[in-house]
Amino acid sequence: MSYGQVDESLDLENKFANLNTDEQPTVDLSEDLTIRDVGIKFPFKSYKVQQEYMNHVLKAVMAGQNAMLESPSGTGKTLCLLTSILYWFEDLKRRNEFYEPSTGEPKYRLIYGVRGEKDIAFIQE
Repeated sequence: MSYGQVDESLDLENKFANLNTDEQPTVDLSEDLTIRDVGIKFPFKSYKVQQEYMNHVLKAVMAGQNAMLESPSGTGKTLCLLTSILYWFEDLKRRNEFYEPSTGEPKYRLIYGVRGEKDIAFIQE
């Protein structure tokens, strides 16, 4: 085929005529991590700083301690905090250690404070 000629095998209009445009392609960008023996399905490819942050979160909660952690804006602090805690809760549930045996009440509670409506909307997503 020379320059300027149309290759009939590339009839894209007909090839994609039956494509449902409502369907979105699915791309799994998540990453399976194990931090402090807790299996975490992080929703994106994680950065080292995010893994270190989750490690410190889990270290504190597993020891029953408070932690003051900081990280620059945009590093995924909220995502790391919630992901690590919620997967730790799931791990405790699988090992039957999340609920008080005598009452059936949860041993742990997550109380998360935010500053504004923008933060609330982000958490709800």
